[in-house]
Amino acid sequence: MYTPTNIDEAQDLSPLERAQLLRERRVLHHERRVLLAKIDQTVNAFDTAVLELRREKFRLDADLKAADLKLLTLHQELQILKGFEEVSWN
Repeated sequence: MYTPTNIDEAQDLSPLERAQLLRERRVLHHERRVLLAKIDQTVNAFDTAVLELRREKFRLDADLKAADLKLLTLHQELQILKGFEEVSWN
């Protein structure tokens, strides 16, 4: 079946066919708006999730850096204690 691309091309259609064409276009337009709204909602949810993951990464990076510094401090303290131990045994 031939479907006109605009209402002007639908001049040779019967009033019932034109009404049906208009109704189909309204339905398609509504479906398009609903789909675009869902896309926007999904994109916003994704952006929010990415932002939260980025914040969590920064927190974890800070915790990891603090743990590295603590490990370095403990290692240095161990080296100092080993130095004292060698002096006291000699």
